[in-house]
Amino acid sequence: MKVLQRFKYYGVGVLIGMGFVYALFGQRSDLSCTYFPNARVLSHLRQGSLELTDSAACRIDCLELDSTDMAGFWWYGDVDFRASDPRREPFGRYFIGHQSEDWNLLVENRDTVTLVLDFQGAKVAQCDCPK
Repeated sequence: MKVLQRFKYYGVGVLIGMGFVYALFGQRSDLSCTYFPNARVLSHLRQGSLELTDSAACRIDCLELDSTDMAGFWWYGDVDFRASDPRREPFGRYFIGHQSEDWNLLVENRDTVTLVLDFQGAKVAQCDCPK
């Protein structure tokens, strides 16, 4: 058997194997690669429905942020575990920083709800919002 013929058989086997794996696992949308703590926390926070406290809603409205700006926290945010308190009773709190902006969120992780407690940033001081 020549070398080129061996590569052809190998290629056909790889294609059949890829088709088999895709048929078994390819259409699953519930899989994610959240192996590290930052990704796991953000993934869990994305699963809950989002609620805002009055002061956080006022600050977000003052800065005229929309849902795409807020989505940046849930997809590209950095969880500051030193400032966070994940084992706080009854619900853990996480301090999330935005990668490209100077914004920070204080979030409480409830069972089915992600509650934004505070919104902080450089331009937030200009807003006249209650604490």
